[in-house]
Amino acid sequence: MNFSELKKSLTTPQKIYLLEGQDAFFRERGVSLLKKAFLIEPDFNYTYFEGSALKGDLAKLIDVLQVYPFLSDNRVVVINEWYPTAQDFKNKELKEFFNSPKDTTILIISNQNKCEQLKKHSSVTFVDCKKGDLSIITKFLQSEAKKNNLTISTQNCELLAEFCLYDMTKINCEIQKVISFCLGGNEITKKHIEDLCNKETDYKIYEVVNFIVQKNTDKALQILYEMIDNGEAQMLLVSLYYHFRKLLHVSLCKQPNSVLAVELGTKEYAIVKAREQARAFSAKRLMKITSKLIEYDELFKSGKILLNNATLNAVFMILTEE
Repeated sequence: MNFSELKKSLTTPQKIYLLEGQDAFFRERGVSLLKKAFLIEPDFNYTYFEGSALKGDLAKLIDVLQVYPFLSDNRVVVINEWYPTAQDFKNKELKEFFNSPKDTTILIISNQNKCEQLKKHSSVTFVDCKKGDLSIITKFLQSEAKKNNLTISTQNCELLAEFCLYDMTKINCEIQKVISFCLGGNEITKKHIEDLCNKETDYKIYEVVNFIVQKNTDKALQILYEMIDNGEAQMLLVSLYYHFRKLLHVSLCKQPNSVLAVELGTKEYAIVKAREQARAFSAKRLMKITSKLIEYDELFKSGKILLNNATLNAVFMILTEE
């Protein structure tokens, strides 16, 4: 199930939850929702473990899993970043718990990375906490705005999501900042988002390439010079390389967007946007730009050219390369 489905399923508790995925916001919010729904008398019925503390020492976890709740139907146990191995599941008590979970214990595991050993058990309810799609993010942003008597359009929700690269932790921080500024007004506008929200480096690069495509050199240089002045020259050089490498990849590959998104570890929406930009460049030009960016990076790292000079040379090469 995804995060939205988890919220709808809270009337019927499961015994073991695995909240897994790259978005820490969804994992943390999911744990909070489950605790709010099922935890009573937390002083007596709640235990938290860091997964690293259980490595080679499962006895304390097994002991806690067997404890009965006090003045409640459930005892809640949360483990953060726990990746048990096949060897761990040779432990008789642990194996028995996963094969036949205790009726009075709810185990919640929050992991950033995948753990196939946990997913093998039919008793585990998997909650996908990958980065949210636009529909989930829009619902969240509009709900947060509504709580404060504000509105935000779907288009502006998309803009904010793009600024934050669909990372819900960052989106949440930015929307709270914007809401604080807009309190007493009616609407969160595009100008509010552009003036108040911090753009991620990758979004700035996307914006720069858009201006290059539009032949708006002044706007592209404005963003690039701001990044260099802010001490982001090396990040800029690296980010330009990865962005143009992605454009080269999508220009050469004819696979469906969904397949490419998995291969490149990004969202399908990002592949759509990359294809739009890649169409403005020939594959030959993208190959030249990518090769030159590698060359300037190597010149800087070998001490043959200063960082700012390497970055500026790379920028002007991109602008003038035909």
